[in-house]
Amino acid sequence: MKNILLGIIVFLVGATAALGIYFAKNHSVPEPIITIGKKASNFEPTKFSLEEAPSDSIKGQITSMGGDIWWQSRTATEPAQLTETIPIQQGETLIASDEGKLTVNFNPAATISLFPETQVEIIQTLPLNLVFNQTKGIGQYQVSGTSPVTIRSFNLIVNIDKGLLNIDTDEETGVVILSLKTGAAKVGYNSPEFESRVWQLEPGDIFEYDSNERRGYFKAP
Repeated sequence: MKNILLGIIVFLVGATAALGIYFAKNHSVPEPIITIGKKASNFEPTKFSLEEAPSDSIKGQITSMGGDIWWQSRTATEPAQLTETIPIQQGETLIASDEGKLTVNFNPAATISLFPETQVEIIQTLPLNLVFNQTKGIGQYQVSGTSPVTIRSFNLIVNIDKGLLNIDTDEETGVVILSLKTGAAKVGYNSPEFESRVWQLEPGDIFEYDSNERRGYFKAP
């Protein structure tokens, strides 16, 4: 009797194992199929050129030039003497010698003039905002369009909404003198306590700023 019972148990265990193997082979859960495709996109890489400024930037035209003028292109490591009139574009630098004088028209936005011993970097000439960096000398900025013109000189920022502004930058002392002839402009800088200072300029105002002390004040005309 015991042998019969043991035989039945062995048979049931074997049958269960066989059914399990059969089920695993024929009813296993299929592995998921992963399809990797390319996501549709309209993105196009930005076209950048060291030689050429952005296509929507304004190119300046030299309207007058006298004395020795030096020009540094977007790709050059040092300036070269300018012997003929060429288009002036964003990313270039203009230098007037001790007898040089230059006027460039960025039509229809603005016109800039460099007087002797003046250096101006053309940072941006996009129609929405022209940006220049005057490192030394006397520059004159005439805003003729509807967009503002921004000039940096040392750690001073000047924003001209309209009109004519003269900027005198002393490279040795770090003093910058602004003289607004017509229109409206704002000047801004950080104080020694790193607090923002913004002043509104009106026609006839003369504003002097010391970049070393980070202090500015109005002068009597």
